[in-house]
Amino acid sequence: MSLKLKEFFLRYGLEVAVLLSIIIIAVVDKGFLTARNIRNIIMIASPLAILGCGFSLCLINGIPDFSFSSVAGFAGVVAASFAQNGDVFGRMYQTSDGFPLWIILLIILGISVIFGAVSTFLLVYCRLPSYLNGLVIGSIASGVTSYYLSLPEGGSRVLSTFTPGFTALGASFIGKDLFHSVPTMFVILIVIAILIFVFLNYLPAGHYYNGIQNLKACNRTCLFIKLFAVYAIAMLLYSLAGCIESSRENCVTAGFYDFSMFPVITGVIVGSVSVFGGKGNVFNAIIGIFIVEALLYALDFVGVPAGLQIIVQAALIGIAIFLDFCSSKTYTSRYATPFPLEQEKNPAL
Repeated sequence: MSLKLKEFFLRYGLEVAVLLSIIIIAVVDKGFLTARNIRNIIMIASPLAILGCGFSLCLINGIPDFSFSSVAGFAGVVAASFAQNGDVFGRMYQTSDGFPLWIILLIILGISVIFGAVSTFLLVYCRLPSYLNGLVIGSIASGVTSYYLSLPEGGSRVLSTFTPGFTALGASFIGKDLFHSVPTMFVILIVIAILIFVFLNYLPAGHYYNGIQNLKACNRTCLFIKLFAVYAIAMLLYSLAGCIESSRENCVTAGFYDFSMFPVITGVIVGSVSVFGGKGNVFNAIIGIFIVEALLYALDFVGVPAGLQIIVQAALIGIAIFLDFCSSKTYTSRYATPFPLEQEKNPAL
């Protein structure tokens, strides 16, 4: 096997295998490949892909952050609570007929900045390993979400019936009719991916945040600023994804987006974003998430049990990590100790 063919197999072999599996299912079951199913896959995968963009930014910079589903759930709940219109019985804010969308987005931005600052502080100043950092932030977000939706007499609120502007985020289309149109959330995803790509590759400021090698030889303050930029952008993407998903579902409860963790991790890793940091891009992550979500939708379409689908995702993660390890020239574990190379070179860290 030539070197180029081996490199292609290690990087894209799993994606090709998953695509072939989808094609086989589509050939066996003629009813799968329809406009309605394709539209459903796009609408399910688009918020997950926005989550994946944020998660990929963290992975590329060597800081795996597993708080994304909890942060997205919290942001989606908060956004939904402010978007309830005046016709809903038992709404959270009785004096409001629903806040404008721009105010909700500002609230989402504030949530992102707070979570980003706390995550960066724990990582840089408390030296909490990055994977534990994500679990701590995720637990805090889940706990705050449950408390926010709790009722005085016990139980939890269910949020539904939102303003038209908020509903348009997850339920509107751009086009002449339902089957000849593009979901608005998919357009938002493409715009986000292009902005991230341009920022990281063509703007001077973006080069400071594109890869773990750029975090070496930093003092603690410099490291905080750079990592805060990464975390803040990632948290904003998490929050926006949660906001869009709550709009799409039109009925939100605590933990409504917990299911997103496994598909996002699977899709990002299948999309050739290295778990060891420093390799990958958001477009690969988006493609990986759409491929994995299409496979899961196809398996569900042909009646494969949910338990077996989880096993398939776990197998995909394991194979992708093995191929990633084989394609890496050197192995640097960034899960046991955060930034070990930087700590060796900088006693201040």
